[in-house]
Amino acid sequence: MKRVLLVVPGLGVGGVERSLLALLKLAPLTRLDITLLTFVPGGELSGEVPSGVRLACDRRAGRMERLRGAVSGALKARGLHRLFRALKQAYHRLGGAASGAGRGSQGYDVAIAYADGLATWYVAQHVAAACKIAFVHTDIVQAGYNIQTERRAYAGYRWIFFGSASSRSRFLSQMPELAEKAKLLPNTVDALQIKHMAELGAPFAEGGPYIKIVTVGRLSHEKGVSKIPKLLQMLQSGGSKVVWYVVGDGPERQKLMRCARELGVETALVLVGAQKNPYPYIRGCDIYVQPSDYEGYCIALAEARMLCRPIVACCFAGAEDQIVDGKTGYVTGMAPEDIFPALCRLVDDPAQRAQFTEALAGEAAAREGLCPAVRWWEWVSTL
Repeated sequence: MKRVLLVVPGLGVGGVERSLLALLKLAPLTRLDITLLTFVPGGELSGEVPSGVRLACDRRAGRMERLRGAVSGALKARGLHRLFRALKQAYHRLGGAASGAGRGSQGYDVAIAYADGLATWYVAQHVAAACKIAFVHTDIVQAGYNIQTERRAYAGYRWIFFGSASSRSRFLSQMPELAEKAKLLPNTVDALQIKHMAELGAPFAEGGPYIKIVTVGRLSHEKGVSKIPKLLQMLQSGGSKVVWYVVGDGPERQKLMRCARELGVETALVLVGAQKNPYPYIRGCDIYVQPSDYEGYCIALAEARMLCRPIVACCFAGAEDQIVDGKTGYVTGMAPEDIFPALCRLVDDPAQRAQFTEALAGEAAAREGLCPAVRWWEWVSTL
């Protein structure tokens, strides 16, 4: 039986974590002895790890990450953005030094870093394995990663997987020598569970005079949530009656509410907080908006597609891999002024919303039965 180590920083509520759990549910546990290693014990989603998967935690490796998160959150909350960027650059230059002592004495047949950054550095420098595999879930250019640090880390991996062709392309624009290792594997989404969980709540009253807009994601700078108050102001100035629900939490929360108050739209912005089950919000909304500045393959966007909601998404890496502009949703520029026309069309035109919903339902039906993750696990079993 092959010994496999999977490494992810934690099991809190997030798209990468949900994708990992969906992938684990498809693993052939009779043929693979899988250990899932985190740097933080517990987490809201830890109870969803399949019973045949062994859980481990290396708190030493997470010390730098916890310190980074605390300091970064404090700097951003105080508006010290220049100092925050300097700290981020220093952190990414540190690379493997940030990953702590690790478990170098452990031997595995396959070691998989399921998150970029800390997990990638950790597996590269502190795990002994015959074969190492990395997953990239972000746009490393926009995220500000130090390319020399990343080049050293990824040199030790046999394979590197990307959720979208555009994130792969952006990665290779910086490290073209890794092209032979770089492969595509769409992020795993558990469609049956998502549809089941979406039926477990009804956060919105039926009908009502307001269009319900929903965004799901961590309240952090890369998710572009700072655009929402401005968009609400533009919609209200045009006479649109909307309420925007943001499902998630993070360091941008106070700044987001402060901006909403300054623009006079605080009553139209509802910060729901992090939810273990965000799907009733997605299912019940009229429009789903993903305003992210950068992504690798946006899981929340995939979930909104799965639930067939009319979508507006910015043109981050992976957006056009998921949305056919004008057919299954709108893909726009990054600025509020770019997003507004598409969002306004959906707010004003219920027929267009229905058309996108129908197109997404047809797309979901065509995908049914296709699961590249099953074949991926079969391949891992042969390594």
